[in-house]
Amino acid sequence: MEFVIVEGRGPRLMVECKWTDTEVDRSVRYLKARFPKCETWQVSAVGTKDYVTPEGIRVAPAMQLLRGTGVAVSSPTSCPANVGTSWTAGCATSTRSDT
Repeated sequence: MEFVIVEGRGPRLMVECKWTDTEVDRSVRYLKARFPKCETWQVSAVGTKDYVTPEGIRVAPAMQLLRGTGVAVSSPTSCPANVGTSWTAGCATSTRSDT
């Protein structure tokens, strides 16, 4: 799990990141079962699948999640070649005033 946002003593949002479309990672399924009320996403940088699993895990392109966060993101193809698989770290910048 790449990102977990915690509020109080429990997770509020969990995000697993993949480069392309893949089956939901078993560790994501485990954590969702352990924290069923937590919003859980498995996102991909270049994938196109967008669905919700029976457990309630949202599988989608990363842009679907980032659109609602106030983060301005370039597409992976417009990022520098040396960024590699962690393109979001090199190409995402916050536009929120509270961060």
